[in-house]
Amino acid sequence: MKKFEELGIRIPEILLPKTIDLKTWPVIACDQYTQDKEYWNEVEKNVANNPSTLNLILPEVYLNDSSKENRISQIHETMKKYISSNIFDSPKSEFIYIERKTAFNRTRKGLVALIDLDTYEWKPFSKANIRATEATIVERIPPRMKIRKGAPLELPHIMLLVDDKNDVLIGKIGESVKKSNPVYDGKLMSNGGSITGWAVSSEKDLSTLNQSLNIIADKNRQEDGSTFLFAVGDGNHSLATAKAVWD
Repeated sequence: MKKFEELGIRIPEILLPKTIDLKTWPVIACDQYTQDKEYWNEVEKNVANNPSTLNLILPEVYLNDSSKENRISQIHETMKKYISSNIFDSPKSEFIYIERKTAFNRTRKGLVALIDLDTYEWKPFSKANIRATEATIVERIPPRMKIRKGAPLELPHIMLLVDDKNDVLIGKIGESVKKSNPVYDGKLMSNGGSITGWAVSSEKDLSTLNQSLNIIADKNRQEDGSTFLFAVGDGNHSLATAKAVWD
């Protein structure tokens, strides 16, 4: 059986605020509402002076805005301020199993994880473990790299999809960790529904995850030995940027 590292997966180092106000701390991914400044103005009103990830990201609606440089500079300063003012709890080495209930009575389940960028490739016809699902526009990468340059924190919003018809990965680990108390739970702003997260850190749960990933990898292994384990369902350009920074 292959270890996490051999499958391109790592246990992430999670940094959460000591006190999480889910109505102001989390915001929707920055590449949503790219043509809707009114939405982001409303988010600013909701956040007010509270600590928020809004102050740590550059919504793409401002990517070509004349205020971009100032915004990036302010983002980096705010990151440093949040770190120095002890907003965050100590980092935890753990996956987080999440359930988000949308405003449309649907429940989306997932796992916050860390991937090895050396096992990902966005170029067409790749045989990598993790592959893109849309064409990557290379010109979009440099501006995003500039945001990351000098940033002491990372707030990825990348969604990976997995071919798991029997639900041996997400479903199985969810059944186990939901027996314990969540690390966060509450309603989201702007009709975003609600979200709950549970830590995945025990040896038993980590072993279960590892076994499940091996089952899926075996089923998705090609005749040439390559494995198509994850498809990038959202955040293709963010992940391509991360890869460019890493390279």
